[in-house]
Amino acid sequence: MPPVTDTDRFIDLRPLPAAERRPRLLAILEELVPGDEATIVVDHDPVSLRRQVDIAHPGRFDWHRLEDGPELWRTVARRRPATTCCGSCGG
Repeated sequence: MPPVTDTDRFIDLRPLPAAERRPRLLAILEELVPGDEATIVVDHDPVSLRRQVDIAHPGRFDWHRLEDGPELWRTVARRRPATTCCGSCGG
């Protein structure tokens, strides 16, 4: 796994109960400043977690898969630079 630096986070959601995973992920991602990234580790395809983050924060993160199962999924979420448009209007 890649090293963790001062500007990124490593989030292993596997030990958490399913009900705690989304709130924990959102809390950590909300702390990121533009340019920071978090490596997310889960034991299932994180497509639903990504969808929930994208709904809560449209256009705020870029996603890059590092590993695709079958026992471990690793994905990087990078906070995009701030823009004048929040994206909520669709423009």
